[in-house]
Amino acid sequence: MKPPTLVPGLALSCLSSLFINAGIRQVAIAQSAGDNLTPAQIDQLQSTGVKIAVPTYIPDGFQVAEIEVKPCPNGARRCRFGPSYTITYRNAGGYNFSIQSASGGFGGPVLASKLPINSPLFGREYVLYYGKYPNVSPPKEGMFSDWMKGDEGQYYMFLENDSYLSPAEAVRVIESLQYLNPGSTPGRVPDATW
Repeated sequence: MKPPTLVPGLALSCLSSLFINAGIRQVAIAQSAGDNLTPAQIDQLQSTGVKIAVPTYIPDGFQVAEIEVKPCPNGARRCRFGPSYTITYRNAGGYNFSIQSASGGFGGPVLASKLPINSPLFGREYVLYYGKYPNVSPPKEGMFSDWMKGDEGQYYMFLENDSYLSPAEAVRVIESLQYLNPGSTPGRVPDATW
């Protein structure tokens, strides 16, 4: 049996359609900072009084599922771990990753594999760690970035414990981080309580 002959015009049309659709998909997932947040979620995040870093690239199928904000007690601007926030993104399969921010209290394991991060917002000195967590039974894999120092002593990180995203896609999310409120300067608040 002879293989079917592909009509050159049809092949070109299909290829053209593929490139157009791929371009449209990229536009759909490359966003401005905060495009995927509701006004109420933005207000909740901005209540921390710190600059909010959010990804402008969200992997296809993921959306904001939860926001957790922890202010410092008594309205203090800084405290031992805060103010802090976590934005969790989840897909229909239940897989998730988060962007977290805090002002201190860091520590944790280092995973065997790593990729460099070239962040327009935070610089080039940070990496994404991925692989199996040491001394965990049953074995568990995950990914997380270094805590990346931003403005005003606030730190930001990426965390994913489902091993759903590839390390390269996680780096793409991290490198897309932009401030939601780049020009904000929080008002005078009491000094830190440690």
